Amino acid sequence: TPDTTFSNDGTAVFDLAGNDDDALAHHVLEDGHILIVGESRQGEKDNTFILKASSTGELDLSFGSGFGSVVHDFSLEEDDAAISVNVDAKGRIYILGWAQSNVSESEYYYLARFLSDGTLDTSYGDGDGWVDLTTLTDESVFRPSHDLFVAEDGTAWPGLSGTQLKGGWRNQFFSLTPEGHLDRSFADNGLMTYISPQSPDVDAYIKAFTIVGQNLYAVETLSSEDADDARSNILSFDLTTGKLDRHFGINGNLNAAANVQIILGDNSGMVFAMDSASPLSENVTVIDIHTNPSTISAFIETDERYEG
Repeated sequence: TPDTTFSNDGTAVFDLAGNDDDALAHHVLEDGHILIVGESRQGEKDNTFILKASSTGELDLSFGSGFGSVVHDFSLEEDDAAISVNVDAKGRIYILGWAQSNVSESEYYYLARFLSDGTLDTSYGDGDGWVDLTTLTDESVFRPSHDLFVAEDGTAWPGLSGTQLKGGWRNQFFSLTPEGHLDRSFADNGLMTYISPQSPDVDAYIKAFTIVGQNLYAVETLSSEDADDARSNILSFDLTTGKLDRHFGINGNLNAAANVQIILGDNSGMVFAMDSASPLSENVTVIDIHTNPSTISAFIETDERYEG
C-alpha cells in the first residue's frame, strides 16, 4: 500500500532542470531525510548531482543554497556521475563516482566530500574536495564496487574490483583517512589486494561489501563462459592485517549461494546476504551468517519485500 504521508501518494518526482535525471544511489539519514545521487543531463553532458528530500517527500531547501539539490561538474567537457553515497557522524556527505577524462578520454573514479549543506568540502583531499582513486592504484583498467563504507570519524573505504591480470582477477580496497589521503599504514601501503584462487579460469570481482567491527565482508561473484549462472562467495578480511580472516568459513571463504547481490552488517556482528530474484513473484533467499563461529544459522526463502 502506498504511504500517503510521503508526497501525498507515496511517490515523489524531482526535476533538476536538466534534460534527463537518473538516480543511481540513495542513503536514508537517521532523521528520515533521504540523500539521492546520480547523473543529470546539463546541456551536452552528464554531471553529478546530490538531492536531499525530507521524510515526507519534499525537497529540503536548507540544502544546496535553497534549491534542495547540488549539481557538480567533475569533468569540464566530459560526462560524470555519482554511483554511491554515504555519510559520517558529522553529516558530511561522501560521493563515489566516475568521470570521463578531458585529456585521455579514459574513465577515472573519484571520492568526493560535501558538507551537510551541500557545499564541496575543500579541506578534503589535496584542497579541491575530492580524490582521484585512479592515481592510488597501479591498475590501468578497473571498475568500482558500487558500495562505499564510511566510518563515523570519516575514514572511507571505496573498493575497486574486476581487474584482469595474467595471474587472475585482482580486487583492491582502499583505506582513506578522514582528511582524504591514502592511509599507508593499512595493509600493503594503503591497499588491501585479493586475487581469487579460482581465477584466471573464471571472472572474479567484488559485487558488494560491508564492514562489521574489525572485519570487511565482501561478496565475490564468479562467472565464466562455460557456466550458465554466476555464483558467489562471502569473503572475510581482517582489517588489522589486511588479509583473509582464516577463522571465517573455510580459510576466509564461505560458499553462500548463487548470485548474491546484497550484504549488510550490524553491531551484533551478524552478516546477512540475499540472493536476488528477477520476477517479483519468485522468493528471495535470505542467509543469516554468524561471524563467530562462521556457521549458517538460517537458510530460508521468503516472499516478503524489504525497503532499501
